[in-house]
Amino acid sequence: MKVATIFGVLLVLLVIIYSLYVASIERHNATIFFAPVANFKVFITAQNLFFEKDLDLNGIKDYALNLETLQKNGLIQGFSESGIKGVNTSWLAGGPYQLYQYRIFIPGGANQKEAWACEAHPIEDPSDRYYYVDQTGIIRVEHGKVANSSSAAIEK
Repeated sequence: MKVATIFGVLLVLLVIIYSLYVASIERHNATIFFAPVANFKVFITAQNLFFEKDLDLNGIKDYALNLETLQKNGLIQGFSESGIKGVNTSWLAGGPYQLYQYRIFIPGGANQKEAWACEAHPIEDPSDRYYYVDQTGIIRVEHGKVANSSSAAIEK
């Protein structure tokens, strides 16, 4: 009877530990999933401020060409050139907890006054989610391939 009780207690403890482990993995995955979305919201706001306030002082309401310009104008912080081996340094990488590279660019055929776009590519797992946002503010996602303006929208 005592062996059965001890076994039962150990089994309950293992189930509790496993449940906590699974919950921590789910929280971690949710954080990774929402990090690009949160950063995109910051970039959308920063680009809108850059546009409205003409922060490049060229007399034209236009968008910043890259994240570095937004940072230099005090609209975003914590972004710096990536020094990660094998990562294209023309991208700017967020903190190491975010596991994504970000790049703002002007889509083909558009000019700085009309449009901007930003991509987030996973650093570690190319089969993971890729994100895209542009001046419309619609955040788009693809799984395992680069997202673009035609990808599924996840949020506005």
